[in-house]
Parts: sequence; C-alpha cells; structure tokens
Amino acid sequence: MNRESCCRNCGEREFYLQKVSARGGYGPDLLPIGGFFRSPAFQLRVCGVCGLVDWFVPPEHLAKVRERFTREDSSTAPH
Repeated sequence: MNRESCCRNCGEREFYLQKVSARGGYGPDLLPIGGFFRSPAFQLRVCGVCGLVDWFVPPEHLAKVRERFTREDSSTAPH
C-alpha cells in the first residue's frame, strides 16, 4: 500500500486507514482463506475527500490468496 500516492478518483492525499474483519458475519466470508477460529482482516484506505475505498489484503495472507484463488490472465479477465 503506497501511502504517499494520490487518490485515483479525485487526486487528493487525505486518507484514513482501518482494519476490518474479512469474516462475513451473517453474510459470506469476503476473503475465504482463514481457519474456523482465525479470519484475516482487510486494511481499508478511505479517501477523506471523495470517499473512494481501497481494500488491501495484508502481506502475510497473500501466499494463501495465491494458493486458493484463480490467477487472472487475458482469458479469465472480465470484459
């Protein structure tokens, strides 16, 4: 996560950060890579000017994402 960058929507540099659970509660798990008792969290980065939200998976969970998710390439990318 590059904290020095500008918002890609409005170009401003006012951001707020918060970790939130990836466990869905009453809905689906938003990042289904954790165990039963352990769920990863997302790092949210919100632009304080326009409200754009970026969701980041913590680096310690990226290996599991690579194992369990399908890698996007030109044949699987949405059009």
